[in-house]
Amino acid sequence: MVQSDGRPAPGRGFFVTLLSTSLPSPLINLMVDFAYLDRAMARHRMTPLIGTRRRAVLETHNALQHTLLSSSAWEPLDPPAKATSDPAIHSCCRLAALIYSNAVLFALPTHSAWNVGLTSKLRCLLDKYTYGEWPAGTLDMLIWVLFVGGLASTRPREQSFFKQTLRKALHRKGDPSWSAVQAILTDFIWSCEACGSYAWDIWLSTITDGSVEPV
Repeated sequence: MVQSDGRPAPGRGFFVTLLSTSLPSPLINLMVDFAYLDRAMARHRMTPLIGTRRRAVLETHNALQHTLLSSSAWEPLDPPAKATSDPAIHSCCRLAALIYSNAVLFALPTHSAWNVGLTSKLRCLLDKYTYGEWPAGTLDMLIWVLFVGGLASTRPREQSFFKQTLRKALHRKGDPSWSAVQAILTDFIWSCEACGSYAWDIWLSTITDGSVEPV
């Protein structure tokens, strides 16, 4: 799944997760829609949209945000959806998308403390499962979730948890290099333009081997 410009198609990582039967298809489709919106918005970070194009983007974002907030949490899902999904991965993916949307797409300032409850909830969800319990086919999504959590967390308890769990996940992945991490993140909902320096700081403080350098 590659675009004509050679870049990976937005959200393609979620299709790998779908093949691992961990997420219901409606949530997959919503995540991919967010990824396309994020890619479109990233192209205009240096030259902001104006007029009708700006209004169209805002309306699209608001509609996706509303759909995400209205989407079914795990418990209300019907039995067929539950039979082909994983509750931990479903809940963490949904919450990470909400955090990313607030932090990056809406650019909500953290001084309003909107992030505290969401990152705490994400930590609690992840804390119920060890990183080794996540299916190998969804490990990349776990890494994305942990970076999103680390990106938005401001309290030491959450920051420490996301970094420690990320270190374990990268060790299990086998390639903790910055280039490999970037390749993983851009397969999900991720803007290098908006998040690159923050993600670098998270990665640098997570990696224990000082010889690892970006390539």
